[in-house]
Amino acid sequence: MEYKNKIQSFTDLEVWKEAHKLVLTIYQLTKDFPKEELFGLVSQMRRAAVSITSNIAEGFSRFSYKEKTQFYSMSHGSLTELQNQILIAKDVGYLGLENFRKLSDQSVIVHKLLNAFIRKTKEFKVLRFVFLVILLHSIFQIPNSPSALAAEVGLGVNKNTFDLEILPGQTHKGELVVFNTSPDVSLPVHVQLNLWDLREDTEDIEFITAEPALNATKWFKLNSSDLIIEPDKSKELGFNITPPDDASPGTYLVMMRFQAVLPEHYFEEEGPRTIPELGVLFFIKIPLLTLEGGKQDYAAEIVSIESSEREGISLIGRARANVFDDAIKILVAKIKNTGIYHFKASGFLEIKNIFGITVYKTELGKRYLLPNRTRSLNIETLSPPPTRAENQSWFRSTLNSISYILYSNSYLGPYTATLTLSIPNEPPVVSTANFWVIPWKFWLPILAVFFLILYILIKFRHRLADFWRVILKGKPH
Repeated sequence: MEYKNKIQSFTDLEVWKEAHKLVLTIYQLTKDFPKEELFGLVSQMRRAAVSITSNIAEGFSRFSYKEKTQFYSMSHGSLTELQNQILIAKDVGYLGLENFRKLSDQSVIVHKLLNAFIRKTKEFKVLRFVFLVILLHSIFQIPNSPSALAAEVGLGVNKNTFDLEILPGQTHKGELVVFNTSPDVSLPVHVQLNLWDLREDTEDIEFITAEPALNATKWFKLNSSDLIIEPDKSKELGFNITPPDDASPGTYLVMMRFQAVLPEHYFEEEGPRTIPELGVLFFIKIPLLTLEGGKQDYAAEIVSIESSEREGISLIGRARANVFDDAIKILVAKIKNTGIYHFKASGFLEIKNIFGITVYKTELGKRYLLPNRTRSLNIETLSPPPTRAENQSWFRSTLNSISYILYSNSYLGPYTATLTLSIPNEPPVVSTANFWVIPWKFWLPILAVFFLILYILIKFRHRLADFWRVILKGKPH
């Protein structure tokens, strides 16, 4: 009886069972949604629901408690996303009150179980760590074992990204070279494939799940998923990528993760343990084929142009409200990729004064824009203050600093910033931001001192004249 009650699979977890009920209910009820929502709310709700159970299953299979907690937290995020979509479905009339309560109550049950599950996982991680430290310290010793500090064990690859275009049904053959940078330790490496995406308007990568038809990790075939690399050596990893004939056009994002599998005796008994891991990003584009050939569907829009000092307030078309008391150092352009393909953003920013004279122009650094994602590009519009060189004199350094302060406060009046974004095979997207710069905080004290000195010179001009006459000739007037 005890053996039957033992948890041997993720399907034995109570939280997975309740989440699975929620998935089945979602699939059942969304069948009655309007057909125009098949690739909208229906697809989003089903994907979020599947993501809950998939991340629980993925986390259960992991050996690292950090990874377990990460996947369970992703499951929690998908659950919250689904709860929001259930509310939307009710508000637009797709769900009746009875079905809404049914889904809402079940999602609350899963929410409570998942919170408790995450909390227990974190507690068990702490207990296990304490037990392991005591055990290692008291009884577990391996004489003459090849222990290694974290800094002495490392991985490397010859390429960090692959930007590929593959037709459905065709095969792309490629290879990677994986390096063991440790001079003394042989390194077992496990290769794993995951779907990934960027969180909205951040640089944070998140691992995601997808329906089988959209799971691009299934297109990969590796010649080996486990490697053993000798010290200071490398190994080639060959791979084939074959999208199915019915693969939908668009961008697919896959990360090939290389994880060092280190046994206990690789570590020193005390100190932090760092397990090397790195990822190679794959940007896979499936083109849309028409009778005229491949069609490239690229599109983007400039959502806003903001100052880094005033985040959340767009400068586009609001000249009167955009008044700054010093020069703008960084402009933040929020750009959304509204197409189905990824591409590298490029272009330039040009700032002109009231006379139409260009006072600043800079090229945009190329950055990936992913479909249906907004990304913020920081554009430096004022160079940072100069730093003192080693051989530079104090006097020269002071002059450079004063010159920079005067230059940075020389901007005065209305300005127009024009951002031009280049899109592959499409006309550029152009957006204009208007703003004023009035550096009164800097110039007001200086002008006050200037007029004070001028007043003193005029008020006491006769006495000052006598003073200088005495100094120069030795006779008062």
